[in-house]
Amino acid sequence: AIISIENTIGDFPVKGDVSIIMNFYTCRNLNIQGLVKNTMDALNGIVITDDDRVNSLLAKIKPSGGPEYEKTTIDVVTSKPILSLDKTREDFKDYKVLTIEVDAVLEDRFLPYPKTMNVSGVVGVNTQTDEEISELVTNQYDGEIINSEVEVAAVFYIGPDDKGDIDNYSLNYLNNLKGIVLEDIRQIQTLLLNKVNTDIDTLSVNIDIKEKDYKYI
Repeated sequence: AIISIENTIGDFPVKGDVSIIMNFYTCRNLNIQGLVKNTMDALNGIVITDDDRVNSLLAKIKPSGGPEYEKTTIDVVTSKPILSLDKTREDFKDYKVLTIEVDAVLEDRFLPYPKTMNVSGVVGVNTQTDEEISELVTNQYDGEIINSEVEVAAVFYIGPDDKGDIDNYSLNYLNNLKGIVLEDIRQIQTLLLNKVNTDIDTLSVNIDIKEKDYKYI
């Protein structure tokens, strides 16, 4: 159930581009990708007009102290880029549009996602399958599989007219880190996503992974 809604600017669904900060308070070992996806789906069309208006998203799993204390806080702020994993909701309090607090986290569950990612191009469609993404990750990472908790920051550089959803981009790419870079996606405790439009009609992505000792991988 929703504990509180603090609406600081106008009505919702919030119109225009926004950034979102999610904090999931839980003592369970959950998949942050699943939590983000479920929460975004719940917000879509009700709190925000559409997923594709979210250009930055920062999500963190934090200890709750027990199952009875689980909750989620969601801050919708004006479209101000979130450029650091160290940022918190307090850093954006002056840009806040809406805050929602829920006395639960949306359960981690299997989430179907597109097996291909389509980006409209000048001469057709540029498609990247799971196999192609896995090959890309394999070619760029030659270290051992990480089994500790990590923080992940991803920037998706998309075409000028692409309106793709930031959570679907991350779902497609980060799931393919499993077994190559990470032992399990549940190791991700902090997730920072940014979507940047460019003049080039292709999709590229930069993913930074940091272990809990804050050494870059």
